[in-house]
Amino acid sequence: MANFKQSRNYCGRAVCYSEFKDYSAALKDLTEAIRLCPDYAMPYYFYKAKAYESMQNRAAAAAERKKAANLPPLPKFMTQYFSRDKGFKDAVAAMQA
Repeated sequence: MANFKQSRNYCGRAVCYSEFKDYSAALKDLTEAIRLCPDYAMPYYFYKAKAYESMQNRAAAAAERKKAANLPPLPKFMTQYFSRDKGFKDAVAAMQA
């Protein structure tokens, strides 16, 4: 859980860097976010791919989206931790549909 929280913090800072069009700093933070929580699709798909698109690097953006497509929508530990919660199961099922 600690790695996931740190990963989210790096993602948040990367979004700020992207708003200021500092994409190299954003990519550096996103690489660290992925290192901390490699089974979390959000840094790949929503952030890293968008940073590459903003830099006009469509091939790299497509590669990041492809990596994200092979990951579950949520990290494995979250699915295991909340697996008993019916509302959580319904939300995960909706994301996978």
